Formats: sequence, structure tokens, C-alpha cells
Amino acid sequence: MFDFRIRTGRQFSVGSMEITLFSTEHTETSVGLVVREGEDRVVYTSDTRPIREILPCMAGAGADP
Repeated sequence: MFDFRIRTGRQFSVGSMEITLFSTEHTETSVGLVVREGEDRVVYTSDTRPIREILPCMAGAGADP
């Protein structure tokens, strides 16, 4: 299979978007994404249950947890 390492907390760019990965508690390789472009932000996780780790990522985004 594939051997890869996921480093959370670091930012990288794709075009004009800044992307940050964050850990979730589901599995060791399960991550969420915060995608920012200017003042806009999307927070995404593929986890299938509510997770606490997403709350700080949503702070200030105008969303109620």
C-alpha cells in the first residue's frame, strides 16, 4: 500500500487558496481542511460524527456549532 505522512497545522497554497490541515480523533490519518481565499473560508471534514477539533476552525466564520 502507500506510505505517507500527514502533517497537520501547516499551511500550503493552491492557486489563490490557503489550505490548512487539522487532525480529527477518528483515525490517525483522518484530517479536516480549512480552505481560505481572501475573507472567505470553508471548513471540511470527512469524519462521520461530530468532532471537537472542528470548533476552533469555525471560530469567526459566522457558523453556529
